[in-house]
Amino acid sequence: MKTRCACPATRRCGWRSRSKGSSTCGASRPTRATVARSSRCIAVRVPRATGLLPFARGLRPHDKAAADRLTALAITDLEFVVQTDAARWRSLAVHDRGELLGAIADAWLQLGDADKANAYLDRMVSELPNTPYATNAALRRADPAAKKPLTCLGCH
Repeated sequence: MKTRCACPATRRCGWRSRSKGSSTCGASRPTRATVARSSRCIAVRVPRATGLLPFARGLRPHDKAAADRLTALAITDLEFVVQTDAARWRSLAVHDRGELLGAIADAWLQLGDADKANAYLDRMVSELPNTPYATNAALRRADPAAKKPLTCLGCH
């Protein structure tokens, strides 16, 4: 039995599952084919990006070019999510906004583009005042090499 995805994006992504009762769009299999089928599906883009970023960080000392390509792909995915959620951005939880903005800023810092990272760090400071996200973003803005994390603040 085929079922349609009940994607958390405001529209259905169109991915169909053959497994009975499945209502996910293949986020557990972020392959090129899955992403191509569901390129506008947040439930595919977020898991792929959040898997690519730590993998790229570990790969960077061994193969910088490949790590940079993976990081750029993750940035594309996360920026897509921010754009897709623009209409309801203010209603998203602080955690959701902080994790998205922090991941993008951190990814730009990994690529060595402080100017692009600073735009997201500034958004974290202005949009998430009095939160650990704003505090750490201000510290990283002042010193991009600081060891203050921009993500996973309060979730574990």
